[in-house]
Amino acid sequence: MIALSQLENLQVLASEYLADDGMFNGSASDNGLAVPVISEVKGDVQNLLDIAVGGIGLGITVLTPTFRLNDPRVWPTSLDGFAHLVVSVFESRSMNPTGIHALAAAQHILGLLHGYPHSLQAAAGQPPMFMSDPDQDSIILTNDAPALQYSVPFIARILIKPPTLD
Repeated sequence: MIALSQLENLQVLASEYLADDGMFNGSASDNGLAVPVISEVKGDVQNLLDIAVGGIGLGITVLTPTFRLNDPRVWPTSLDGFAHLVVSVFESRSMNPTGIHALAAAQHILGLLHGYPHSLQAAAGQPPMFMSDPDQDSIILTNDAPALQYSVPFIARILIKPPTLD
């Protein structure tokens, strides 16, 4: 079995942390239903999201992270950089009996993940934590119809180990 990459681990960590939170695990829902937190694997998320939003009117996706090297000129000694991770909240107000609305969920996600330690290796002296992406608004209205969508962008400083060449 192939081990997960640093980027995959980051996505799983964020997804599991959100799914375990009281706002999303069913504890805070008016109807007791958990809000689905879906980890995107490129190409599969739309069907799963349609099922989630169609089922309880609210769904969260943790999108596949992207990565930007801090300084691409230092190869091969360091692959230090910034993982970019976007969490999206989708809501169909007419079908949402949870009492949790998309904007409240987006704000809660920002509060949960900003400053949350990700426990993956970061470059020396760099904090291993999620932070709101300073190059974007912290909560973005991505779509207002037919399903309401908010995006919450984060960055996380991580260090990817270069492959060993045989």
